[in-house]
Amino acid sequence: MKVWIPLAVIVLVFCGCIAQEKFTLTDIIFCAGEPADRSYDQKRDPTYVQGETVWIYLEAFKFDTREEGYFYMMSFDYTLEVYDEQGNYLLGGPDHIEESSSEDPVYVWFRFWIETSGFEEGAYTVKIVMTDTFSEQSATSEGTFYLVEAGS
Repeated sequence: MKVWIPLAVIVLVFCGCIAQEKFTLTDIIFCAGEPADRSYDQKRDPTYVQGETVWIYLEAFKFDTREEGYFYMMSFDYTLEVYDEQGNYLLGGPDHIEESSSEDPVYVWFRFWIETSGFEEGAYTVKIVMTDTFSEQSATSEGTFYLVEAGS
């Protein structure tokens, strides 16, 4: 019986390490102003006035890189979509981001923004689907922000 305990521990540790290799995104962080690398003013109550820019901060982990010369290249395809409170698609679309680093990165950060001119008062859901193009793994992050009329 004592032989099985260390074997079980090894199996659990090994399985835990494998599970940690999956490409991941943090939760969407809504910001009061334009964010920078781990520097942002988080809006804990993500409420904006109509016409304001909704700033979003997001980080990715466990992605693949490619060495090119003295740099580590990262490559991501993403889709950012915005839905109203009834689930109607309002805007979005696919795009591509490439980044490079002189050191092998542990994380990469992203900044997105949404112009709210023409949006009605209410709740809006943002969905970001990102794919690490080197590993072909995808991850999704969603968040909700609110718009109020000026003077409310």
